[in-house]
Amino acid sequence: KIFIWIFFIFGLAVPAGLIIGLLGKSFNISLYGIETNMVFSVIGLFLLLIFTLKAFVSFGLWFEKDWAINIGIGDAILGILVCTSVILLPLLTSIEGLNFSFRLELLVLIPYLLKLIKIKPIWESSKT
Repeated sequence: KIFIWIFFIFGLAVPAGLIIGLLGKSFNISLYGIETNMVFSVIGLFLLLIFTLKAFVSFGLWFEKDWAINIGIGDAILGILVCTSVILLPLLTSIEGLNFSFRLELLVLIPYLLKLIKIKPIWESSKT
């Protein structure tokens, strides 16, 4: 429930970030080891979309919507893929030596995914 509230708040920050970006100001955005201070860049918009997705999932889980578990599983898988990419890409593209960074988010994302998969049958049976 703590993460639900955190991502509710981050979801509310998305429109503020867009407004700040429209005003030409910098706005530091960071998630899964990806960061930028330019809202209207590919990375900035990607991160804002991820935060919007997380806020959407949080809303669905909080209000026990039928679709929440499936979207949450997709969100967890996306997070795991992004974290894994952030870990592996520097290893594959580094010419000057080994550059390794383990993303601690994986220690939360994997149990989150497993928990959602575990409660999916219970969630779906309670909705029918």
